[in-house]
Amino acid sequence: MKKIKLADLNKILVIQTAFLGDTALTIPLFKEIKNINSNIKISLITSPRGYGAVKDSIYIDEIIVFDKYHENKGINGIKKIVKLINQYKPDAIVSPHRSLRTSLIVALSKVKFKIGYSNSALNFVYNYKVHYFQNLHEIDRILYLLSVFEGYDFRAAYVPLASEFKFINSDLIFIERFINQHKLTEQKQLILIAPGSVWKTKMYPPDNYIELIKKFELPSFRCIIIGSKDEYQLCEQIASATNSINAAGQLNLPQLLILMSKSSLVITNDSAPTHLAGLVNCPVLTIYGPTDPIFGFYPRNNNGYYVKLEGLKCQPCRIHGSNKCPIGTHKCMKELSPEIILQKVKFILKNHTKFEKENEINPQTNE
Repeated sequence: MKKIKLADLNKILVIQTAFLGDTALTIPLFKEIKNINSNIKISLITSPRGYGAVKDSIYIDEIIVFDKYHENKGINGIKKIVKLINQYKPDAIVSPHRSLRTSLIVALSKVKFKIGYSNSALNFVYNYKVHYFQNLHEIDRILYLLSVFEGYDFRAAYVPLASEFKFINSDLIFIERFINQHKLTEQKQLILIAPGSVWKTKMYPPDNYIELIKKFELPSFRCIIIGSKDEYQLCEQIASATNSINAAGQLNLPQLLILMSKSSLVITNDSAPTHLAGLVNCPVLTIYGPTDPIFGFYPRNNNGYYVKLEGLKCQPCRIHGSNKCPIGTHKCMKELSPEIILQKVKFILKNHTKFEKENEINPQTNE
């Protein structure tokens, strides 16, 4: 079909109501749209959780919260959001989300240009369809949606995840007070540990996290265990055993982004903190178990790293993980030793922070 002139559009609507990390990975799309047409108004439909990760992005003009599991559940919720879309009257809808619910919303919306993937549910509702490349990073897959627009050269585009935010004063002050409360002066380098996950098999065992922290906890470093309110007990188990700070449930997402921007490293399972750290260009180490970087959700920025247990025939077993190991061993996480992760941590700290040689964790290096 004839390509769309993005410069002629006034309003564009993006729908992304998947997981928190998926929403974070959509930000480069907004940045590229603004680069092509700085005057265009960009709106985003996202989940309540996703809202916190993107609400302070300078590239988004309006956010519509779609609570698909509660307030906007079922067909009535779909009708409600469609009514809002039709009142808003965007020139185009771009959908990185391939779900049935999203396709129904697109189908019922009175919008001229409907852009999605060829493998989306009900893909016939999109009058502009692009290929979903399995071998690309998710950011690049999303950016390929822009190939339907005239003048956009996908091959020349490399857009890192790091974004620009305009945080509100109350969130900036909250983190300043948090740092002062815990006496985290500039002499302390902060390491954030995110031990939780929506999927249990993606969680590195708490005892392994405890052993890891004990191996690199030094006077010049302080560990903060981060997570949701529901992950408080998990985080407390690790924090209390390592003299770390348990911040689970204490920070909203903008506050967490601010804290990440002041930290030397984020260590996380294959989950949203991987991409949240990337948004503020914080070094990140992602621990992979049942999943794998080949699915396209690895740390995108130059200071992003990952670690996994090599040589397992059963790995990867799932694209998103599961609540129970399919073969009952969970080897991918249980047998990934803290020493292996320690080597990666040391390498990152040496290359991305003011790591003092006299405080070296281990004389060995894997550079």
